[in-house]
Amino acid sequence: MLAGFWFTVMAALIKAAAPTVGIAALVVSRGVVGLVLCVLAARVLQLSLRPQGRGRLAVRCLIGGAAMGCYYAAVGLWQTELGTAAMLKKTSPVWVALFAPWVFGERTTSRVWLALVVGLIGVGASYGFVPEGDRVGIALCLLTGFLAAIAYLALRGLAFTDNPVAVVAAFSLTVLLGAAPFAVKNYLEAGGYDAHTWGMIGLAGTAGTLGQFSLTGAYRHGTAASVSVASLSEIAFALLASLVVFQQSPTPAGLVGGGLVCVAALVAVTSRQRQVEAEQEDDQESDAPFA
Repeated sequence: MLAGFWFTVMAALIKAAAPTVGIAALVVSRGVVGLVLCVLAARVLQLSLRPQGRGRLAVRCLIGGAAMGCYYAAVGLWQTELGTAAMLKKTSPVWVALFAPWVFGERTTSRVWLALVVGLIGVGASYGFVPEGDRVGIALCLLTGFLAAIAYLALRGLAFTDNPVAVVAAFSLTVLLGAAPFAVKNYLEAGGYDAHTWGMIGLAGTAGTLGQFSLTGAYRHGTAASVSVASLSEIAFALLASLVVFQQSPTPAGLVGGGLVCVAALVAVTSRQRQVEAEQEDDQESDAPFA
């Protein structure tokens, strides 16, 4: 829930600042804050920042950076309503559940297929029944969920080779280097920023990094299913911020479609969680004679 709060603060700051500074400076801020915190954490915890699973790490950084860019563009440049954007990001667990059998050899259950169907109906409702001017932002939010799923699958593989601080540091450095040239260009064209704008840029990066660390801690201390349920709090925070700060509300189509997407995500996550628990029980039973 804390991660949901910080991600909502980040999204609100992006929405407010992007029309003035673009999204590159906001991405750079996220990279700078994340990299600084990772370097400090590595020194305190005596962890290595040298990557091991370089192939998976490259996928996580590049695809994850693309997902971040799509979300920042949807919220900041296309001014997509925050509640709708938060709901449509939840397509990622559906794609993870669909791709996991091919990537990790997991079985695809009937519940996963049901989740996929429900999720696709929600996607169709969100995209097909909204005003044409909102469709680019909706499409970017959906692309965010798809790309994030690929990044999550790579991240799962990295759990066996790299520590989390090294992974976050590599991701932060990637987005920083990728966005820096565009941020400098925008800064020069704008003739500089005032203190208020710099404050929003810095706070957006800090909030996004705190959300990332909070979510990492959530998955470390809770099951995937429980974390997914709690992460729906981001939608409530986003809807509240949208109504109070920006005087925006989701369209009926966006609300229905996003709701279906969230239901599909929960079904997919709980299905995979039950499958993992069942496989662990089977492994324990098979190892019992040798205990």
